[in-house]
Amino acid sequence: MVEGAPLGAGRWLRFTRPLRPADMPVLLDGDFPAQLRPLLAPSLSPPTRVAAADYAPLPGGRTYDQQPEPLRPWLALLIALLLIAERWLATRRSRGVSP
Repeated sequence: MVEGAPLGAGRWLRFTRPLRPADMPVLLDGDFPAQLRPLLAPSLSPPTRVAAADYAPLPGGRTYDQQPEPLRPWLALLIALLLIAERWLATRRSRGVSP
């Protein structure tokens, strides 16, 4: 159905018959596109190794913002101060008499 020859970095393909269903009945077959695909675009295997220099970060790019310091010491101090203030308010003598 197809003749081919290398041409530079590609290939030259030529159908031996006209692309008409009367001349080439395989065109009506539902499997024809699957048969034609490997002829037109052969599958390329993915590369297994790549040079690290090709994927190295480029200098002069945007730097990431510094992460903020954790607030745990400040949060612990705030909790302690609130606890002391609550206890002081709960135990002071100037409370009114309950009915």
